[in-house]
Amino acid sequence: MKNYMLLAVSLLIWACNSNKPKEEAIKYSQKMVESHGLVDFYYNRHYQDSLSNTGWDYVSGLVANSVLKTWQMYPEKTEYYEAVKAFADKNTNEGGSMILNSKGGSALRPSNIDDLPAGNIYFTLYTEEMKKDNTKDAERYKNAATIIRNKLKYDHSRIAEGLPGSGGFFHKSSYPNQMWLDGLYMGSPIYAQWQHVFGTADQKKNAKSWSDIASQFKIIHQYTYNPEKQLNYHAWSATPNDSNSFWANKKEPFLGCSKEFWGRGMGWYFAALVDVLEFMPKEHPDYNAVLGILNQVAAGIARW
Repeated sequence: MKNYMLLAVSLLIWACNSNKPKEEAIKYSQKMVESHGLVDFYYNRHYQDSLSNTGWDYVSGLVANSVLKTWQMYPEKTEYYEAVKAFADKNTNEGGSMILNSKGGSALRPSNIDDLPAGNIYFTLYTEEMKKDNTKDAERYKNAATIIRNKLKYDHSRIAEGLPGSGGFFHKSSYPNQMWLDGLYMGSPIYAQWQHVFGTADQKKNAKSWSDIASQFKIIHQYTYNPEKQLNYHAWSATPNDSNSFWANKKEPFLGCSKEFWGRGMGWYFAALVDVLEFMPKEHPDYNAVLGILNQVAAGIARW
């Protein structure tokens, strides 16, 4: 109910704003950035007073990426871009070979997919710094994005051959053989954006990577989608009898699935599909399969 009320208030604000003369319209995206983007936000219960001084985390990364997208709409707001760049520079070593935690070590923990999505900011930073002929920082951001993509593609734990869903990324190493809807957002868009920006030189390898990205959606959708409800269960385990999967259904139907749908999880999943399709080549054999999943998910969200 709280989410519906927030949506209703947002729509009301938009409706009131849309009736104002254009020159008087309040840009609520800018107000949000300036009150809860550049300053004053929480990630995982930790208060932050400045984006530019915030540590690496998927929440701070989402804030940074939102600020960056607002800057792209209003490029005269250079302070937006500079705050995101400062966030990136604080959390990236000089050559871009390491994403840093608060102690100077790597912020990318073994097979923890939540550690990856903040890297989505690197692509815009790379492009912008190249425009400025600042090749040193541009290469730094490219290297950092590549570190994240390679860690996911080559090093991240996957469901093993012989199990259902083989090849699917673990949500975390501490949750073996589990895939969660939110994990699709944490890993797939940065993988997809890297392929779109940097992976086009070798078309054969690029096509193979796109198949890998698509397979993540195909796997989780196959095992979590309830066609009667038109929703996806939040999580699924390929080994439902494992002690780490205590929450999972132990028998058909929906063997291995969590017992609940989760609105926020559906939001993560839907956003992941939209973001990936923005970059995925339409001529790829798996494009229509991912698009079909998007349309199913959209219909369920609209229904409920």
